[in-house]
This record gives sequence, structure tokens and C-alpha cells, in this order.
Amino acid sequence: MLITPRGWLHYYAHLNRIDARQGRWLAAGASVGAVGDAVGRPAHLHYSVLTLIPRPWDIRLVEQGWKRMLYRNPDRLLGDQST
Repeated sequence: MLITPRGWLHYYAHLNRIDARQGRWLAAGASVGAVGDAVGRPAHLHYSVLTLIPRPWDIRLVEQGWKRMLYRNPDRLLGDQST
């Protein structure tokens, strides 16, 4: 997990190597780490961005809907990286 200056937590799961370091900036395109710690399953990555400041207006009345108040949409934060 990495924390940005804005207080956003970047969570990565199933990495077998982490290249990024807390407090250091990454250049665009730099490696965060290597995927491969998904025991018994094909290699994959779970990535999410969370905020330390809850936003209760984002809560939904569904199972675990309370977690939405801490979730930030990575697509909006990172922009369209497909081009």
C-alpha cells in the first residue's frame, strides 16, 4: 500500500515484487511491481485507490455499500491511459 501526498491509499494485491517505495515519486510508465502472488490462480492484480477522508454521501444501501465512502475511482484519477 502506498500513500500519496493527497492522502490517497493505493492498494495493490498479488504482487510478488514491489518496486515502488513510500515517499518516492514514480515517473509515468515506471514499474510499481511484478504480478505473481496469486497462489493456485492465474497471475492477476487487484488495484484500488482509497481516501483517508470518508465521503458518507457515496454510501449505497447494498451489501458492503459503506465501503464506497472510502473508494476513489482509479479511472477518473489516472485518466484514460489507453491512448
